[in-house]
Amino acid sequence: MQKLVHHRYSNRANYVLFRNSSFFTIAEVYATALFFNLLNYFNFRLRTRRYFCHMKNIKETVELYTKAWNEETAAAVKLAFAQILADEITYQDKHTPLVKGIDAFVDLVMSSYEKVPGRSFSLLTEPEYFDHHCYYAWSIKIPGNGEFTGRDYVEYNDENKMTKIIGFVPTL
Repeated sequence: MQKLVHHRYSNRANYVLFRNSSFFTIAEVYATALFFNLLNYFNFRLRTRRYFCHMKNIKETVELYTKAWNEETAAAVKLAFAQILADEITYQDKHTPLVKGIDAFVDLVMSSYEKVPGRSFSLLTEPEYFDHHCYYAWSIKIPGNGEFTGRDYVEYNDENKMTKIIGFVPTL
């Protein structure tokens, strides 16, 4: 005879099939419950991207990069950039001299936020990419001044982390 047992120690309704036995040791029940709890834990970790820095594709990286410019604190920007930018990142546009490294890039974002409070960035086009090169358009909304369009050219590595960004920024 087969018996199905529901384990109350797991987060979901997980059932274990035991054959030809009506008695279970406490160790069997706890081991099974531990297994399902660990399985649920790792499934949760896999579904929450902030714990893993390897991006699936460059589109996801570009979306997170654009969102990072909307963060209001240096810590939040740095946390986002750590996931999507290589340590040796470089950035340059016609208004900004060459910026090297994540910390310098965070300083640039925060100075932009201080100069234009309330500004917000959004992605306008889906990124076009091939062989570690990417190009896309974005917009910046400035309260009281309207919306402006810019573009970025990006180079990225095998982990889909940006290594070089050339910004084509509108004159505001």
